[in-house]
Amino acid sequence: MNRNSGGCSLRKRAIFLTVFLLPAAIHISFGADHEYSLDRCIVLGLERSPRAVNARRDQSIADERIGQAKALVFPHLSFLGEYTRLDELQDFEVGDETFEFGTLDNYSVSASVSQLLYAGGKVGAALRAGSLTRRQAEWGLLGTENRLVKDIRVGFHRLLLSKDSVKVMQFSVEQLKAFLRQTEQKHANGAAAEFDVITAKVRLANETPLLISSSNTYELAAADFKRLINLDDEPFEPRGELAFKEWKPDLEELRRRALVHRAELHEAEVLVDLRREAAVSAMSDGLPSLSAALTYTGANSYQFAGFEEEWEWHWNAGLALTWNFWDGGLTRASVRQKELELAKARTELDDFVKSIELDVTRAFLDMKAAREAVGAGAGNVELARKALEIAQARHKAGLSTYLEFTDANLALSRARLTHLRAMHDHMNAVAQLEYACGMHNRPPDGAAEVR
Repeated sequence: MNRNSGGCSLRKRAIFLTVFLLPAAIHISFGADHEYSLDRCIVLGLERSPRAVNARRDQSIADERIGQAKALVFPHLSFLGEYTRLDELQDFEVGDETFEFGTLDNYSVSASVSQLLYAGGKVGAALRAGSLTRRQAEWGLLGTENRLVKDIRVGFHRLLLSKDSVKVMQFSVEQLKAFLRQTEQKHANGAAAEFDVITAKVRLANETPLLISSSNTYELAAADFKRLINLDDEPFEPRGELAFKEWKPDLEELRRRALVHRAELHEAEVLVDLRREAAVSAMSDGLPSLSAALTYTGANSYQFAGFEEEWEWHWNAGLALTWNFWDGGLTRASVRQKELELAKARTELDDFVKSIELDVTRAFLDMKAAREAVGAGAGNVELARKALEIAQARHKAGLSTYLEFTDANLALSRARLTHLRAMHDHMNAVAQLEYACGMHNRPPDGAAEVR
């Protein structure tokens, strides 16, 4: 199975994530300025999130590393200019005559060109490592984007759950308030006992803190989600609803897809290749190195002699061969270290393959359990709603106590919250499963699409 990938541009990746991220996300509607759909949040998160921004910076860093590696291939040109002022000239006397050497003002300039011709394979390893680093950054960016999309979906689902939970608790509190007023009226007319009034007040007092807690949970979830997509202090209102969508994929097919499309797996494969090139580079330190150099120099003096002409120019060229026969075992130890790091990377890659398969299985089972919970929860909500209607009718007819109604009201609230959590868990399990399978990645070049 070929899982290696060529380069893919950021623009193509952004288009792919935007268009194919969600099957229903064909058109992104922004609505009111303060209303944010899931699709809009994903687009903003991929643009603004510090994780995505830094992942794009990693790509730029990888490009600079490629430039550093290429610098070994090209000749190096350097210039040197010197000026020396002597306090006095050296002289000596011969009889009655005095002879001076040199000049007070000494100038010289030189230009040198050097070229590495052979370095035991280090240059080729550096070039390949630079290209691999770029590919690793591309897969790293894609993996970061996929994790971010998954986190945005999970966070958005949490927001919707918190928002709907507040609505459920508000409905429950309003129901309790309404029936407290009815009970107080009946008590005033002599149709209800004082016990019913006290019970109504206690149940309302017990339910009100739960509403406050739900509201606080929503506010915290909104603040955390805004931080995730880097929305700062802009007005924010999530637009969407928890919904159940049936999906029954084949587990084995999902595992195969994950091994082809999971970005982190490709990143781990590139790391193995990088470790291999590092081992080659380490071995090259024990091989000969050959370089060529050319220097062109101009000066008005040399040591203690001034030239008759104002400047004289000279050049020299040569080859330099260096070979470190023995360095106390340093090269051998370095090579052994790189080989061990390569073996470690291969072992981690094999283990990561098993981890990905386990991730897919876990998410698949979580989705299956949540799907069954959604089905059971929907039936419970309907039964609890009917029970509350019966309790309301019995209470109005004076056939039951307020306690019966409050129990039915509480049962409906809990059934609705349980159903909402089940839909929330199913949507999160789907998001986790799609992430585990790499379902939103662009297929690697040369790899067959798994359908």
